[in-house]
Amino acid sequence: MRTFNILIIIILSITSYSCFTVKYSTSGASIPPEAKTFSVDYFTNKAPIAPADLGQKLTESLKDKFIDNTRLSLVSRNGDLLFEGEIISYDIKPVNIQSDDQAGNMRLTMQVKVTFVNMKAHEWDYSTSFSQYIDMGADQLEPTSTQIEELNDKIIDEIFNKSVANW
Repeated sequence: MRTFNILIIIILSITSYSCFTVKYSTSGASIPPEAKTFSVDYFTNKAPIAPADLGQKLTESLKDKFIDNTRLSLVSRNGDLLFEGEIISYDIKPVNIQSDDQAGNMRLTMQVKVTFVNMKAHEWDYSTSFSQYIDMGADQLEPTSTQIEELNDKIIDEIFNKSVANW
């Protein structure tokens, strides 16, 4: 009788577990199961001093993040998850001013406005700005490509987390 009760509990546990539709991934993404695709419109560069190819790099990095970290397929238009946006600022300014009025560091800051539409769960839609920065050496007037890539990655992580990780 005891073995029969344990068997019933196991069967009920398995069948009730299989009824749930929440999908998890190793990236922490929480994507509606019915969402199959995503699309990313080109991020225009409205920042006057930003590198000319920054919009393209940001757009491609966002696509790569979703390809590498979700089960979604990239489509050119009308995906289940839609992204569009623009780079609205890209500035290099002195920070940590020393007693001799010299900058201790230079700070590169980038701000990106993003509109996200989740066609399967509109409660997650948003239109917001993301801003990140990196500090550079005091004598550095131009960022290296590695520093720009690091800043780009920080912004992409924020966009990804707000869109599908619900952080």
